[in-house]
Amino acid sequence: MGAIKKRGPLTGYRLRRMFLDSPSLEWSGSAGAIYPAIRRLAKANLVRAGRIRDQRGARCYSLTAKGRLAVTAWLCDVNRAASPGIDPFRGRAGLWLTLAAPQRKSLMRSIAKVLQARNAALKHELAGMDEISRRQAELEFELHSMRLRWLGKSAKAIEG
Repeated sequence: MGAIKKRGPLTGYRLRRMFLDSPSLEWSGSAGAIYPAIRRLAKANLVRAGRIRDQRGARCYSLTAKGRLAVTAWLCDVNRAASPGIDPFRGRAGLWLTLAAPQRKSLMRSIAKVLQARNAALKHELAGMDEISRRQAELEFELHSMRLRWLGKSAKAIEG
């Protein structure tokens, strides 16, 4: 629903593409995840399907009044917005201490390389983004930068 609020009416295919193209590995862009979710949202009267004029008879989904209220409530939920939520990095960070030192060092170097590469890509992409995407990308950049600082401090602590 957030994607529809951000972009306006979207086809199921376009929604699926957005999830498939997301840098987050936590989102599933599979047809088996996206289309049933759209059906559940439609059944709950949160989105409505309209036909677009093409040969395939594709459906374009938009938010209903109830859906707009639900998205606004979600956006304004202070406790959930401030929650640490699902964070694969944070969830694994303490457990990295259980790895043998050489494996841990190698892993931390590999993670740092991935974070540096992602930040370099984000810097390059920022100029062409709309304001909403730019703000999200800036936050992602800062998150990766913070993780890189943490990895640097942790590496020094591990090495003694």
